[in-house]
Amino acid sequence: MYELNVRLKTLSDENEQKKWASEAFTDKVQTLEGILSLGSENENMQQRAILEREITRLKKLVTKYNLPSIKQPASTGNLAKTVAMESEHKGLFKLYSKLVHPSSYLVNDYGNSAAVENQNILQIHTQLYAHGIVSRICEELSIPYEISKPYGVEA
Repeated sequence: MYELNVRLKTLSDENEQKKWASEAFTDKVQTLEGILSLGSENENMQQRAILEREITRLKKLVTKYNLPSIKQPASTGNLAKTVAMESEHKGLFKLYSKLVHPSSYLVNDYGNSAAVENQNILQIHTQLYAHGIVSRICEELSIPYEISKPYGVEA
């Protein structure tokens, strides 16, 4: 939710929307290239050819739709800087990365890493980001506030 919230904040700019669309192609190509790298070039020639044709097709679509060439998708940290969320990113990313990845903290000190305080921080921020995302979507779609207002808020 955090990363989606940061990304959504950048998408008010049309150039950023094109970059985001192009990143989908980059992600697909990189995924297929990763799959291809797992086997030897002499194995499964027919299946490899299918994947290679798909990579070519995807790259042509980027050109066809005049999307920017993206070599590497933008990191959330860099995106956070562009939307004035750098300090929030630094603080929360430390927590998120330790609890999402198999860090020594998570594996060797599960009792503390799973503490109710950490759970509360994650839950509160998930709710804040979800509300921000829904609000931006409602605003973009011109949904009246009477319909989109947060639950429990009087008009």
